[in-house]
Amino acid sequence: MPDATALLVTPDRLPEPAAIVMGLARRDLAVVWARDLQEALQLLPREAPQVILVDLATSSGAMDPRHDAAQVCQRLRALTHAPMLVLGTPQDKPRLLRALSVGADAFLFKPIDPELLVASLAALRRRQTLEQGESDSVVRVRQLEVDRETCEVRLRGEPVALTPTEFRILSCLARNLGRVVSARQLLQEAQGYPCTEREAQQIVKVHIRHLRRKLVPAEGERPYITNVRSFGYLLERRATPNANGLANLAAEGESSEE
Repeated sequence: MPDATALLVTPDRLPEPAAIVMGLARRDLAVVWARDLQEALQLLPREAPQVILVDLATSSGAMDPRHDAAQVCQRLRALTHAPMLVLGTPQDKPRLLRALSVGADAFLFKPIDPELLVASLAALRRRQTLEQGESDSVVRVRQLEVDRETCEVRLRGEPVALTPTEFRILSCLARNLGRVVSARQLLQEAQGYPCTEREAQQIVKVHIRHLRRKLVPAEGERPYITNVRSFGYLLERRATPNANGLANLAAEGESSEE
């Protein structure tokens, strides 16, 4: 029997529901259906789903139907870290973009292919499982330690006092070690509300400046946080990065941050 759950939030049963249920069962995922946001919120604490699907057609009661899907995703994201897939049509592009900006992880266009839907949900769940399995509560970068479980940061063994927002930004960078994270994603994780990339850049820039002042590297080493121009920020693992690739872009971007 499946020991994990896929929560499918959709006002109507999807095409070929039996194929979807059986396909997910073969991937050890039991299906739980919710017709709207209220029902999904009731099921969430009991089922603790490992992956969630949200149909853009889902109604959220009194909410404006033009914005309901994004609000559904936003409400669910505030309560769970489970990967979220949204369904919509090509005409739903603005709503899909909005849903992705407030918590959804991927999307599929309707009409859907049951086999592709099953594979997409399974892939999202697998990716999260791998990330959780590989992640350590303590991330070590050179002489910096970020303890995401105790919310503590140490530099050369000494504790560093950070604000909650600063810690969340640093924790997000640590969780994505080696990958560039956009200012928009950093701000959403740190403060929990969506905004444009331009707005996020202006706000995050201030927090990054404060973090750099507190996370002073050893003499001759690069800053712990570098700016990759036009892309976002990176927690730099190497004290003296290669002259090519992201490090070079980061060096170009740093002058505009100070």
